[in-house]
Amino acid sequence: MGNSQTAIIAMKKPRTKRTQENPVRKKKRGRNPKTRKAKGRGFKEAADVDNRFQGKGGKFDSLSATADSKEGAMKSVDGWVLFVTGIHEEATEDDIYELFEEYGSIQSLDLPLNRRTGYVKGYAVLDYKTFAEARSARNALHKANLLERIIRVNFAFKVPPRKK
Repeated sequence: MGNSQTAIIAMKKPRTKRTQENPVRKKKRGRNPKTRKAKGRGFKEAADVDNRFQGKGGKFDSLSATADSKEGAMKSVDGWVLFVTGIHEEATEDDIYELFEEYGSIQSLDLPLNRRTGYVKGYAVLDYKTFAEARSARNALHKANLLERIIRVNFAFKVPPRKK
């Protein structure tokens, strides 16, 4: 072949416009849009709609006062849950555990951290086994000082108000 190489270039056919002389029209591919089946949510046929939620518009189950509710607080599955707010951002689980341990055995302690900063979000969730332990911790530590900040302690689950 030598130094000169021949290049083969594929040329596209020029498009022809429809004119009176060339009335050829291309067929569109695909199905008829009227019979086309739409995908995704909200495109079900009337016969395919699930009827199990009809007639319950806006009616939800609610918790009622049970034998496990005392003084406006309700028991959760794990025990009596306290919600502690106003926690200093540099507080540790040990600081909170030591403060609340005096009032009973703590089943669990959750102290969420901010992912971006790595500091405490400002609240904690504690579980006590018995109501007496949770009540004594709440009464003693509500508006107490922890690392120069006032914390507030309340029950996480409360009995809903009665309907009149």
